[in-house]
Formats: sequence, C-alpha cells, structure tokens
Amino acid sequence: MRAPPWPDAFSAYTRRYTEEILDRADLTPIVAAPPGGGSAALLCVERDAEACHRSLIAQRLVERYDVAMEHLLPL
Repeated sequence: MRAPPWPDAFSAYTRRYTEEILDRADLTPIVAAPPGGGSAALLCVERDAEACHRSLIAQRLVERYDVAMEHLLPL
C-alpha cells in the first residue's frame, strides 16, 4: 500500500478502523459464499483504494482468506 501524504492522520485512522470495526467483523460469510458463486467488489467514493477503508478490508481478505484482489481505477 502506498503511503499517503498525511501519514500520521492515516496511521491513526488505520489503527482505529482496524481495532474498532475490522477486528470485530466476521468476513467469513463474505468469502464463503460470494453472490452467484462468482466475484465480488468493494466500492467507495474514493478514487484510490489507499485513501479508503476498502484497502484495509481488501488487505484483511488477502492475508486471512487468501482471496485474489485487483484494484480497478477509472480511466
């Protein structure tokens, strides 16, 4: 993950989001049964995944569930 231009604020956000939300979330149902047995997407209004909570969720899915991840960017 690329370092944002505001590292201290993002570091605090990352820590709090992980502790308060992500660590409490059970992602197993998402991984176990994607809709229609196919692919799933994480969406957000942020253009870059590095500036958004979806990058933290994606990283967790890759690390703990061995999920293949591809970040798509608009043209």
